[in-house]
Amino acid sequence: MLKGQFRAWLMVAALGSAGAANGAEAAKPAAEAAAVVNAAPKAVQPAVQPAVQPAVQPAVQPAVQPAKQVPVTDGKVGAGGTVVEIKTSEGVIKVELADKAAPVSVKNFLAYVGDKFYDGTLFHRVIDTFMIQGGGYVIEGDKLSEKATKAAIINEAKNGLKNDRGTLAMARTSDPNSATAQFFINLVNNDRLNAPNPDGHGYAVFGKVLEGMDVVDKIAKAKTGLRFGMSDVPTADIKLLGVTVVKAASH
Repeated sequence: MLKGQFRAWLMVAALGSAGAANGAEAAKPAAEAAAVVNAAPKAVQPAVQPAVQPAVQPAVQPAVQPAKQVPVTDGKVGAGGTVVEIKTSEGVIKVELADKAAPVSVKNFLAYVGDKFYDGTLFHRVIDTFMIQGGGYVIEGDKLSEKATKAAIINEAKNGLKNDRGTLAMARTSDPNSATAQFFINLVNNDRLNAPNPDGHGYAVFGKVLEGMDVVDKIAKAKTGLRFGMSDVPTADIKLLGVTVVKAASH
C-alpha cells in the first residue's frame, strides 16, 4: 500500500517540479496538494530539509495561505445532517455531516463509525495552516500500520461544498476514486482542493465542525517531524478515541 501511494506522490511531485522556474510561489500549491493526494504518510524527509527534494519543497515557505484564519463555515454544509462526536486525546470535536450533498461519503464514514473502526487510530499527518489528517493508522510495535478498509468509494468533490476552514473531506491517493476511511479537517480555506483543482477532480467535503475547532487548532500546533520513517507525524501520539452518532439526520 505505502509503496503504491509513494509512487502516486512522486507523480504529483514531478508535475510540481515542472513549474519550479516560476519560483517558490508556483511550487508551493503543487507541493501542498501532494500532501493530501497521498493519503498515507510519505516516506521522505520533511520540507525543512530542502536538500532531499529541492525541486518540490522550497527552502523558504512562501506565504500562500491567508494570514488570518477565517471563521468556521455557516450551516450550509450540513443543514440538518447527522451529527457525530469525534473524541480525541486532545478533546471532543462535534461534526455535522452533509447527508444530502455527499450521501456516498457520509454513508461510508458512518459505516466505519458503526464498526468502531476509528477507535484508537491516529491523526498521523498534521500540517499547520493546511490540514490535519487521520482515521487510518495505528501503532504496532515500532511501526505505523494501516488498517484494512472497505472498498474505495466514488469521489463526490463536485457536490458544491468547498474545502473551507472547519470542513471535513475524504483523503485519497492520485486516483480520484480511491478514498476509504481516512479524512482530513481543513485548517484554512483550501480553495486549491476544490474541484476541478488540483488534478481535475478535487477533494470531497462531507461535513463541518460545529464545536471543538479549538481542539482542531490545538492538534494543528502539535510538534511534528520524521517518525516511523514518515514525515509530518506528531512526535507525541494524537489519537481518535472513538466516534459516536449523537443526532440522526433531520431530513
